[in-house]
Amino acid sequence: MRAVVGHICSRVLLFLLFFLLAYFLMAELLHRSMIQGRRLNTHIQSKSARIGGQEHKMLRDFDPLQQYDVFVVGSSHAYRGYDPRLFEVHGYRLFNAGSSSQHPAVSDVLMRSMLPRLKNKPLVIFDLYHRILEIDPTESSIRVIANSLEPEMAFRIMMVKPNVSALNTLVARYLAPDGMIETEPKDYVRDGYCSRDVELQCDLDSLPGAFKINDQAMHGLRNGLEWLTANGYRCVLVSHPMPPQKGRDIFQQGAVEAIQQVNHEFRVPYFDFTTYDFGEQWKSYFWDATHLNQRGVDVFNQLLIDTLCSAGYLSRK
Repeated sequence: MRAVVGHICSRVLLFLLFFLLAYFLMAELLHRSMIQGRRLNTHIQSKSARIGGQEHKMLRDFDPLQQYDVFVVGSSHAYRGYDPRLFEVHGYRLFNAGSSSQHPAVSDVLMRSMLPRLKNKPLVIFDLYHRILEIDPTESSIRVIANSLEPEMAFRIMMVKPNVSALNTLVARYLAPDGMIETEPKDYVRDGYCSRDVELQCDLDSLPGAFKINDQAMHGLRNGLEWLTANGYRCVLVSHPMPPQKGRDIFQQGAVEAIQQVNHEFRVPYFDFTTYDFGEQWKSYFWDATHLNQRGVDVFNQLLIDTLCSAGYLSRK
């Protein structure tokens, strides 16, 4: 019997060894073979994240030696909504750690990885685009993993939702040639921020259905706020203005109810500008159905700075 068990175990180990060898040989081929300036795997795998773009610049612009007054996390609504230049005019240094579709569980990892490297404790703005609280973290995870500088942070983000796509991206990141860039950042300014000047030209469809919370998103938000509170960081939750499209108010109501459960639990203020009225010319303040253009950011940032100063979260300078 022992001989049979030993034989089976040796066969299993041999198979695993062969599988791992085949996996890494295939990974080496896919991630070191270049076609038109991109790795081969990005041409054949739809969920592959390219190296470069806003995430790549943002993670390399972060400077632990700087004394940031404000640190922002969130989705593209964060990195296109909070302009460090406008905060600088008022005497505040802001770093924008937003990334595309950034899930709250990914925000939690970024904060834990980046904030302790600073000598001071900046005010943390947790941007909450309501629809981010409905989604799965996979897209957000692989984009940051692909562009991460730190193996530990990349691994922790992979573990937010471990799956084949996240594992492949982690392996790919460290097999890719040094210094390669597959895509340039669009509209990138500095310190994580991207700007658009175009205006919304089309009419908007109504929002589909009611708000549906993603449990992992709410868990990630709670974990992030718990860590910030335990480590003495001041934090505010913010939702920036959204276009007055049909169904917005009903959708927002469901999202706000979910967010209020969290902000009451942690006693973190929630500044919700979703329904801010830009007037009849509201389209000139947005560049698509959900993102502010630079004109909209100018208005929103001034409103937010005034609100944070009045509430005592920023000192007037």
